[in-house]
Amino acid sequence: MEGNSKNRKLYITAILYIVSVYVFAPLFFYMNKNVGQDAAGLRVVSFALPFIFGLVNLVAVLVWARSTDRDTLLTCAVMVKYALIPFYILGAISIALVFLLIFTPVVIMIFLGPAVIAILCVLGWLILVMGSPYAIAYFIRSEHEGCLPKPVCALSCLLQFIFTMDVFTMMFMSLKERKWRAVTIALLVIFALALMAVACLVILIIVGAFNLK
Repeated sequence: MEGNSKNRKLYITAILYIVSVYVFAPLFFYMNKNVGQDAAGLRVVSFALPFIFGLVNLVAVLVWARSTDRDTLLTCAVMVKYALIPFYILGAISIALVFLLIFTPVVIMIFLGPAVIAILCVLGWLILVMGSPYAIAYFIRSEHEGCLPKPVCALSCLLQFIFTMDVFTMMFMSLKERKWRAVTIALLVIFALALMAVACLVILIIVGAFNLK
């Protein structure tokens, strides 16, 4: 019963982190627009929600991970990594739009654009890091139980700090563990189709450029 209680607590902290990542920006802009200057602290708290719950993630893993089974850690890690994929897609689109605005006649974007891109990248990376304790705890537990060699464990932990590689690492492990297989395969198919679409678009642009000449 105690183990089930700890499992539920880890699931709850993982879900709260996912929710905080999606609500912090809309909540911050809403409060910035509708809340008076005397509530500046609330705006700071709303913007810091992912980092607050990221620290909660870390504390939860440090307290409960040792007495939690490997499958629970994998489930929490996969939930966080997969659930944040749309967030990072939106982030990538935002960065691409800002990058394109740099080349528009709006002169100020030449100076603001790189700064905004840098801020978005740093913010995204920090959110990635804050969501990695479950995955790292899973790899360490797998190494302790003899399921992963130490070099593979170390590499897998390192990849949790690199965009996209963290997701693909968890995809590989979910297939290896035969967990979340349907979702993982569906995501891999979507990624493959997206890459094919991008490749086709690039080819069409290149061919169109040559035809114009």
